[in-house]
Amino acid sequence: MRQDGARKHRSEIAELTVRLLESETTIRIVNVSRHSKVLLNDIVYRMFSPQPIDLSVFDEEMQSLIASGTPREGMTKYQVLLTRGYPPASQTPSLESDTWTYWSSRFSSHALVFSDGRLTGDPGQ
Repeated sequence: MRQDGARKHRSEIAELTVRLLESETTIRIVNVSRHSKVLLNDIVYRMFSPQPIDLSVFDEEMQSLIASGTPREGMTKYQVLLTRGYPPASQTPSLESDTWTYWSSRFSSHALVFSDGRLTGDPGQ
């Protein structure tokens, strides 16, 4: 901390706005690298794919859960990634971990727990 009490942040804050042509939806992406532990380019790579993800390999219920962003007990880690996206690396340094922590809001977080690569417990809590 500096003598005047102000904090000096070294983290990179980067922002990108994307407009989807088909739906005319605008998405604002803000990356604070000290929390995500990656650069904005990596965030964009994770969010957008040159080819659509083929959800037809899953049954209709799983497709609906993924599309709505609703994790469900028994999902694989890959299905949770499709459902919720990558957890912040500041809280979950490795996807090999059995606990992934996501922010619910600026002041609260929640953990998703895996056993043998599958989501366990009640992810809604």
